[in-house]
Amino acid sequence: MRVCLLILCGFLLMPQAGHSVIFTEIAEPLFDVEPDFDGTEVVVIGSIDHNVDRALVDVVVRMTGPTIKADMFSNQALGPVWSSSKIGQLTLPSLLIEANMRDLPPEIHPNLYEYLASNVTPPLGTDQVAALGDGLAERQQLAKIDNAVRWRAGNLFKVKIPVPSTAPIGLYQVTSFAYVEGRELGRHDLTFRLGRGNTERSLYSLAMDHGWIYGSLGVLLAILVGLGAAQIFGRK
Repeated sequence: MRVCLLILCGFLLMPQAGHSVIFTEIAEPLFDVEPDFDGTEVVVIGSIDHNVDRALVDVVVRMTGPTIKADMFSNQALGPVWSSSKIGQLTLPSLLIEANMRDLPPEIHPNLYEYLASNVTPPLGTDQVAALGDGLAERQQLAKIDNAVRWRAGNLFKVKIPVPSTAPIGLYQVTSFAYVEGRELGRHDLTFRLGRGNTERSLYSLAMDHGWIYGSLGVLLAILVGLGAAQIFGRK
């Protein structure tokens, strides 16, 4: 009878199937990049289901940048001269920054280098991934910030994640994880856009979302400039 009661209590305290356990929101969904942009920060506010004891919860918030392509080169010695030749191209996330309540072992939450390795194509060896990650870290585009997620009143939490000045324009994803005693209890995804301000933002959005219109306008503008130049020089 006691065992049945314990199982029933545990069932009542567990979130119902299909019910979200962690909820998050970003204070600002769009950030403008001006010519003097020197970085910014993303403020994530979240909450844990009230049926979950926050003393047992670990929260990790990971920010991932837009996918980019990077050329791979091979250095070869031709006598006393070294030359570089392109041998391929990598596809990888441009930024990986993670904040947590405490450092979790990799068997519970994969570290950023493991996440990078699983999101690089074509696959790379361990040493190559380490070198790639170190390069991102030097540009402040790969970082882990321990003890940055802080509890607020009740089951609310808040974290500020820095966005470096080297961060590329594009759509970013913020994924928040909730762990209880080493088991993932839930996760929640959000996005925000790092974009150009005013006219530059409009042109960038036009080029990204309506490429054929942007291309047609470019061709039309080139024709008009050419006709104008012909008229000016023709008069002379």
